Amino acid sequence: MDKEKVQEYIITHRRFFANEDLFSLRYYLENLDVISWNRVLSLSLQDPDRVRVVSIFAGPIGVDRFMIGDVVGGVIKTLTCGGFGIWAIIDWFLISNAAKEKNYAKLASIL
Repeated sequence: MDKEKVQEYIITHRRFFANEDLFSLRYYLENLDVISWNRVLSLSLQDPDRVRVVSIFAGPIGVDRFMIGDVVGGVIKTLTCGGFGIWAIIDWFLISNAAKEKNYAKLASIL
């Protein structure tokens, strides 16, 4: 794929991925064919900042875990009222990284 398009994608989507993943992401995107590139462009990624805000307000009922695709964690968090509040508070700090990891895994499945 064209390096300018890859650079533009990295710049506009960098908040969706961890900084340590950007180098490998750039390498894989530069070696994509047109069909895979179109799949990457149509991919729906979760905004880590939005997930963090949801975690603050609806974390005890597991909505944040459901948003990032962690259904089992969401159900457990819902049934335990956010791990009796402890898990909900911990997720305020960790859910953004979890969202970035899920975004990278989703993109890696295409690559």
